[in-house]
Amino acid sequence: MTKVNSDQTEDMGRMRIELIAADLQNRLNVCTDSLNDVGGRLSQLIQEGCTEKQLRDFLSEEKKKEIASTGRTCLNIFCVTPEGEVLISDMATPDDYVLQDREWYKALMSTPTNEAYISSVYLDAFTGGMCFTVADSFDDGKFLLGMDYNMNDIQSYITKMGGEDYGEAMIVNSDGTIAGYTD
Repeated sequence: MTKVNSDQTEDMGRMRIELIAADLQNRLNVCTDSLNDVGGRLSQLIQEGCTEKQLRDFLSEEKKKEIASTGRTCLNIFCVTPEGEVLISDMATPDDYVLQDREWYKALMSTPTNEAYISSVYLDAFTGGMCFTVADSFDDGKFLLGMDYNMNDIQSYITKMGGEDYGEAMIVNSDGTIAGYTD
């Protein structure tokens, strides 16, 4: 039997973390690619002068597709129309929903860029689970589009990080929110 020294163990742990980081980055890339794809098609609909019902139907259909393609990690798709109305797939906008209080909205309004905004992980008000939002503005800021994704599959990343040889593992946001833990 080959004995592994502490330097080898440290190197293996570092490689493991790098692979997990790459997995997480790939997931974010898939989410932003989906956002851009849906945003392009939504832009076309808006340019054609679609009705609110057509917009809601489009968002609902895209949510179904996203749920199927992501293994049920997509929670919601929503947009802010050129008129400032918030449309959420498959549901009415809650009465207590204040657009200007949403972190993704503040981020997109404060520093417009050509990149999607990816939120920190937070507790979803509807499901009670951990989630994150990917959002961006389209058509020179005429409308905003966002997608919420749950973190149900986070356990697979944590399982890869922790274990008998490596101890406990957790993923923590920069604000201190624990997104997942081996226990």
